[in-house]
Amino acid sequence: MSLLCWALLAVAGLGPWKGRQGDTPPCLRVELLDGDGQPIATSFVSVLVIDEQGIERLPVSRGGAFELCALPPGTYWAAADGIGFQQTTVRFEYEGKPLDIAVRLPPRHTLWVEVESSIAADAMEAWDLAAFAGSEPLTTGTLAQPQGMPTGMAADLALAGQSTFYPQRTNGGAMPKTVLGLLEHDQSYPIKVSLLAGEQVVATKDVGENSKSVAFDIPRDFLEQTGQLSVSVPAPPKTASVGLYSRGRLLAVRLNGASDDPVLFECVPRGIYLVDVRVSGHSGLQKTVEIRGGEVTQCAIDPSLAEVKVGIQLLRDGIPCPGEVHWRRDGDDPSLPPQRMRVGSDGIATAFLHRGRYAFSARASASMGVPLEASIVYQEIGAAAESAIVLALQAPGAVVLPAEASGTVRVVDSTGAVREHVRLQGFPRRVVLPAGDFVATMVRADGEPIHRQFVVRCGETTAIDWQ
Repeated sequence: MSLLCWALLAVAGLGPWKGRQGDTPPCLRVELLDGDGQPIATSFVSVLVIDEQGIERLPVSRGGAFELCALPPGTYWAAADGIGFQQTTVRFEYEGKPLDIAVRLPPRHTLWVEVESSIAADAMEAWDLAAFAGSEPLTTGTLAQPQGMPTGMAADLALAGQSTFYPQRTNGGAMPKTVLGLLEHDQSYPIKVSLLAGEQVVATKDVGENSKSVAFDIPRDFLEQTGQLSVSVPAPPKTASVGLYSRGRLLAVRLNGASDDPVLFECVPRGIYLVDVRVSGHSGLQKTVEIRGGEVTQCAIDPSLAEVKVGIQLLRDGIPCPGEVHWRRDGDDPSLPPQRMRVGSDGIATAFLHRGRYAFSARASASMGVPLEASIVYQEIGAAAESAIVLALQAPGAVVLPAEASGTVRVVDSTGAVREHVRLQGFPRRVVLPAGDFVATMVRADGEPIHRQFVVRCGETTAIDWQ
C-alpha cells in the first residue's frame, strides 16, 4: 500500500495505530469463560484473531486473558478452543480503542469406548469406530496403530464435525483382547456409536444422556468374514515399506525387514484396498486388491522395474536454496499424499523414479515465516538413464474462503491432487497456494457440492464467492 493511502487511512482513523513515543497502544482483551461463566486458565485454552482476509493473529496470554495490541480497526473473528471445550467463534468490530470481549466455551462430552475381541489389537488396523448423531457422523478413527506407532497415538484420524477419537491399547496381548478409546464430541445426546469394519457395520449402540462408556463384543461369525492379505516384495538387501489404504486413508504400515518373506495383513474386512510399496525411499508402486472373506489374497509387487536417476535443483532468484520437493506420477491415487524429499543447503537432491509423467512442486521457508512455493512443473521421465528438474521458488499466492459459507472445502490443483482440505468454522480461512489453476469444492450441510474454479498468481490474494 502506498504512503498516500496510509496517510488517508490515518486521517480517517482506519490505519494502524500510531501514537506518540511512550504512549501505550490500545489493546483488545479476550477473556474465556466456561459453561458456568467462570474464567478458564489460559494454559488450557487458545485464541486466534482472524481478519476478513483470513490472516491470523495470536494474542499474548496476560493477566488471565489474551491481549492483542495495536490492532488496525476492522471486522474480526475470535476463535477460541481448549482441552475439554467446544470451539467457539465470535465476530466483533474493532474501532482502534481498548475493547474487552468475553467468549463462553461450552464443555465437550466424553465417552469411553471398549471393544473386546478374540483377535489381537495389532490385527485390527482396518477397523474403525464411528459415532453418529442421527445420520450425521461425528468422527471416525482407527482402533489400533500400525507397527512402530506409540501406544495411545492415533495412526489415522478422519474427522467429521467437531469430534475426536483417541484410541489406546491395553493388556498387551492377553485374552480376550481389549481396545479402549476416548471419544470427545460436541453433539447433544442421544447419539449412536457404531463399530465399522471397512464399510460394514459390525454393531451399533445407542448412548443416552448419562452414559460414560459403551462396550462392543465382536461376534466370532463376523471375524470369519474377514480375510488376509499377503504382499510379496522381493527387495533384499533393501527394506520395503508396505502401506494399506482404504478410500484414501492409511490403515496400516508393514516393513519387510529386508527379507523375502511376504508381508501379512490379518483380519482385513472385505472390500477394495490400495497397496502402496516404497523401497528405500524410491517412488511408490501401487496396486489395487480385493479382499474376500475367509481367503488369503496374494499380491506380488516387483520393485526392480527400471528406474531413472533424476537430479532436482531448487533455486531462489537464481541461487540454490534448501527446501522440500514433492512429486506425483500420473495415474497415482490423487487422495494419497505425494512423494516428498528434503533438499539440502546446496539446493540439489537425487531421486530414483519409475518411468512416466510426473508433476513436481516445491516449498521452502522464507523470512517472516511465509513459505516460498514453486509452480507445478510437468516432466516426462522416459528411457534416458538420467533426467534433471529445476524448480524456481517464488512468493506464493493465496485464496480467501469467506466466513459466510459453512461446510467442508476441498482444494484440488491441476493434477487432480488435493492440496488443502478445510472445514469452515464461522470465520474467513486463508489458504496459501503456489501459482496455478485450482478448483474448490464446498460440501454444504445438506450434502450438495458447489464447485468454483480460480487462478492463483504469485504475491496476490484472490477470493471465492459461493453465491
